[in-house]
Amino acid sequence: MTAFLILAVVLIGVVAAIVFAVSAIGRRSRPEARGDDVSAGADVITYLLLAAAVMVFVFYLASLGRVAFPSDGFVFAPERQVASALAAMAVSGPVTVVLWNRQRRKRLRGESMGGWALYLTLVEAVFVTAFVVALTQLLSRILTGSGQAFWTDVVVYGLTVVFHEYAIRDTRPAPGALELPRTVGAAIGMIPVAWGVGSVLYEGLVALYGSLVGSLPGIGPGVLESLAFILAGLPVWWHRWLYRWRDGHGPVRRAWAIVVSTISMLTLVGAATYAVGSTLAFLLGQVDERARTHFGFLPGTLAIAITAAGFWQHHRMVLGRERTDTVRFYELALAAFGVMGLITFLTLLVDTAATRGGWTVGASGETVVMYMAGSLAALGLWWRNWNRSRSAPRVEEAPTTPRRLYLLITGVITAVTAAVALIFLLVQLFQALLLDAELTGSTLTVLALVIFSAGAAFHLLRTYAGDRRLFADEDAGIAPFEVTVVASHPGMLAGRFPRQARMRVIYRDDDLGVVSDEMADEIVAAVGNRSAVVWVDESGFRVAHLRPR
Repeated sequence: MTAFLILAVVLIGVVAAIVFAVSAIGRRSRPEARGDDVSAGADVITYLLLAAAVMVFVFYLASLGRVAFPSDGFVFAPERQVASALAAMAVSGPVTVVLWNRQRRKRLRGESMGGWALYLTLVEAVFVTAFVVALTQLLSRILTGSGQAFWTDVVVYGLTVVFHEYAIRDTRPAPGALELPRTVGAAIGMIPVAWGVGSVLYEGLVALYGSLVGSLPGIGPGVLESLAFILAGLPVWWHRWLYRWRDGHGPVRRAWAIVVSTISMLTLVGAATYAVGSTLAFLLGQVDERARTHFGFLPGTLAIAITAAGFWQHHRMVLGRERTDTVRFYELALAAFGVMGLITFLTLLVDTAATRGGWTVGASGETVVMYMAGSLAALGLWWRNWNRSRSAPRVEEAPTTPRRLYLLITGVITAVTAAVALIFLLVQLFQALLLDAELTGSTLTVLALVIFSAGAAFHLLRTYAGDRRLFADEDAGIAPFEVTVVASHPGMLAGRFPRQARMRVIYRDDDLGVVSDEMADEIVAAVGNRSAVVWVDESGFRVAHLRPR
């Protein structure tokens, strides 16, 4: 009894201290201090405290559910789990209620929307992940009859997600702020779907391959476990991605589509390159094993390639076919990976020739063929995507942000690589001279890296400098001017104006005034390098030029 009273006093003291701290924060972030950096920081900290309190409360509530409806034996005694859960909930519960009510009142007054979006992103990342994991375990247990799962976890985490869905409808975040948590949720749902689809394809292709070579392995529970991944992730991905795209899309979702499209294409090219290289190595006699054993890579490689192709096709369609900055980012990202891959594979080829003493049958010969296939794949990846940029008029492509970033970032990376490799090359040369020693094969490898990296850097930075000269020639006679844009989101508009422009954005409190890539070009043409006010709404845009000062 004494221990219980001491614990109760400690808990009451902790709760009182936290509530006092929250009240102090509330006084510092009063409405008249709106816009103050300190108040904004205090608001974000409050939401972080709220997120921590909610996480503690929900996770320990799930722990109580496991004790009440156990599926397997506990590592620790149930009494200890109950005591820990009750103690944590006794502290986090009051804190959650106080902070939630306080922040909700602020949201109803139109305040604290930045912290609200951050809080929703944290909740999405934590609880949607927990829900998908718990649902996957439960479905796997139902389908296969093995594994540990708690249906109470699915209920607790699912209700937490649903509660926050209704909270969003109650106090909706600022325009575009929901993009980040929704995109995080889309990623959480897509990953198990991709894993499950790839695993199902793999199990099926393994069975097909086995039937062709004389043995038929049973598909077994692997397919059922993969179905559990698909069934758990698909609803989340659909609701957070496919369904939400009906509301339009902004920069965060476009960025995610670029990332997935790029990764999917690289995975597809990598799988195809590996399959072609391994096949060529076998046909050229560089493999000393039987065909049945050697081509055992086909089921896994085909499963990866088919899965990557499906996700690439969908996300590439999301990016659209018009030559927008979104498409440019995607294509030039692939071009950058092509440049890096080409340098890497060519250097590895030189290293193989210099250090292994030529092309021999077996592992070394197969490696050479794979490096050749990788070099050709990287060259094709770079050539195809860079030529798309080159085929468009340079006066249109040169000012775009994706092209400038590609040339500058990739050029700097390759230049730094060449410089570092040159230092290592000089170290080896000076050591050979001072110690009267012979140069090794690694010296030739470093020399190759210097040549390939320097050549790429020269091409990239030279093109960048030519674009800069083009900017200077075009913008030489433009006087400084100011542009005020009233929009929900300006998109890439700032990067389209010449450097003499000073752009200011006034954000609308809705999602009706989003500047697309096509609209950005039209706005720049309509402004005509003169001071103006631009109004963007659902019907398009209007430009009002200002009288010269």
